[in-house]
Amino acid sequence: MTTGGSGVRQEWEPEDLIEVWTLLEEGQERLRNKSGANRSGSHCC
Repeated sequence: MTTGGSGVRQEWEPEDLIEVWTLLEEGQERLRNKSGANRSGSHCC
């Protein structure tokens, strides 16, 4: 793992990405119960 001056990770190992970004069954169930703007990833930056 490497961080730049800002403290943000610059390099990731595949295992780290999987651990941080994989949505487990509990999270998937919560997401299924959301709709519209509450749904993850449905907002615009």
